[in-house]
Amino acid sequence: MGDVRPIADFAGEPDEVRHHPRPYRGDSIFGHGPRVPLAKAQQRMVTAKLEAARIDRLITHGDVAIGRVLVELGGSHGAIHPTYATIAERAGCCVRTVGNALKRLRGIGLLDWARRMVRVGQRAAQTSNAYFWKPDAQLPDPPIKAARSKGKGCSQGPDSLSILLSLQDRTASLMALAARRAVVEALHRQNAEAAARGNNATRYLR
Repeated sequence: MGDVRPIADFAGEPDEVRHHPRPYRGDSIFGHGPRVPLAKAQQRMVTAKLEAARIDRLITHGDVAIGRVLVELGGSHGAIHPTYATIAERAGCCVRTVGNALKRLRGIGLLDWARRMVRVGQRAAQTSNAYFWKPDAQLPDPPIKAARSKGKGCSQGPDSLSILLSLQDRTASLMALAARRAVVEALHRQNAEAAARGNNATRYLR
């Protein structure tokens, strides 16, 4: 993952903000906030993990769309601080959906943020969040689903649990299946070409 670069130098803030005796409050940050520049490969990794989390039913289709918006806004510079309204407009959803999606993305460990604040006199106000991706984060394992018996709604014991494979195991299995399919398709092509050559040779001899 790229380095988190806190930019809390108060650049562009009014003097009363820069020189206030209590410039910070809780997890709030005055200034631009943290950012994590991502290379193209890391952006693709984040997008792939969003899709993997959706397949595992950890997040929804809408969450993926909102995540893609943040990836696009961050680009390679990593400065992501849009308002909820901006995200909602780009993702084609409502502001409440944005808030719920961000909580789920943070819950799976792929996204985090800090609150961006400004002071006007003695009052502090939030402008937006400064978001940053964590492309190296390990996604949670898919939920364990208990198999139901054919009786009156009672579940079977632990030995009947259908435990889903972890993300790494499933990825390795899919890659192995893809490699096997490629070998089988290559053999089919070779057999078809050999048969075609045999037919041509037969016609020539006639």
